[in-house]
Amino acid sequence: MRWEFGASVLRAITFVTAALAVDVASAASYYTPTYVGRDRDVDSSWDGGRKLVDRTTGVAYDVDSGAIALDAPGSAALDLPKTTILRGGMYPFVETFAMRGYWINPNTGTVVGMIPSGASQALPWSSVFTGYATRDEDGTYSDFQRLTNGVGADATILLNSADQVLIRTVTWGSSGADIETRLIDAATGIATSLRDLIDPEFWGRYGRLDVEGLTARGDILVSAIPSGDYGTPDSSLAEIFILTPPGVAAPTPIPEPSLLWLAAGSIALGLRARRRGRRDRSPA
Repeated sequence: MRWEFGASVLRAITFVTAALAVDVASAASYYTPTYVGRDRDVDSSWDGGRKLVDRTTGVAYDVDSGAIALDAPGSAALDLPKTTILRGGMYPFVETFAMRGYWINPNTGTVVGMIPSGASQALPWSSVFTGYATRDEDGTYSDFQRLTNGVGADATILLNSADQVLIRTVTWGSSGADIETRLIDAATGIATSLRDLIDPEFWGRYGRLDVEGLTARGDILVSAIPSGDYGTPDSSLAEIFILTPPGVAAPTPIPEPSLLWLAAGSIALGLRARRRGRRDRSPA
């Protein structure tokens, strides 16, 4: 009987330990939020790469993606994937269009952008697929990897130098807007929903998360919008967070040159005021 009791206790301890281990592992798998500031107080600076700067505190973070923006000539020079669609009405004909790139990873050549879906014969670029294309070892591009359905969807797509693609789609239907955000590994095509990356407790504090950026380290920038008095997201209360992947150190604030000049000026003015005060109090 004593042995059976001991075995029962051991099983109970093992069960509790396993449950705690699952909880710890689950918590460790979520992205860690770092508060930057209120949305209305945070600006983007593009001096030497993108930075987020809180005007009220002077705190700045390096949030550059490492990707390079593509203009139309730069996109055309890459010989990106093409699609052939039907054009015209009464007298139809076929026409070939190349992908238009938004961003390119200079390390791998991966490009994110859009391509006509073919849904509109009159205005080909009015209905598009959003997605990406990877560059093969011989320098040619693989097929366009479609991430949207091209009909009734608005998409924001981002890329970093680690070949991660972040896409936020808003699909409008009879019941309103359906918002979905996914993180895709361009090398493998594996996609993960943003909801699976963030602690549900963090989600629960806000009515909506809007994607604002993707850093070279894999951080995701979000504008977290809490619910207002009427239970709907209130953008005037939005807060900016940097969400850091598991195993990556929290972002470190960096000096912002313009703010350093302001701080130096404030210190200098303070020192002058102190000296002037001493002179005024000194005996004649």
